[in-house]
Amino acid sequence: MHCLYYCIAGTMPSARKDLNDGLSKSDMEKLTFYAVSAPEKLDRIGAYLAERLSRDVVRHRYGYVVIAMEALDQLLMACHSQSIKPFVESFLHMVAKLLESREPDLQVLGTNSVRSADFISNSFNAYSVFSSSVAAS
Repeated sequence: MHCLYYCIAGTMPSARKDLNDGLSKSDMEKLTFYAVSAPEKLDRIGAYLAERLSRDVVRHRYGYVVIAMEALDQLLMACHSQSIKPFVESFLHMVAKLLESREPDLQVLGTNSVRSADFISNSFNAYSVFSSSVAAS
């Protein structure tokens, strides 16, 4: 449990760091490894990021919102399993928050995240169809 929050919190820059540094690459790699090796935790990861993003949107901390969405996009690209459904639920909740925002930049961020998720979904479905047809022959 502590590893989950340590990994997620590590991806966000602290108050001492500059927000322009963005997503911490090494901590994001740890979080991705954790999510891939324990896919049953994806719902908790998604819920935590959704809560954090909602709080940051209300407090107008848009740099943190961008970082949270980057983390979500990377996790969506890395995790293709059956247990991703609860994670997608959190993802859609966060996208809805962004689209409901009055900030045009956040609306664009939400739209881009949906586009990338759709691309990932289509690529994954095409790969599944291709790999099953190759296995059948």
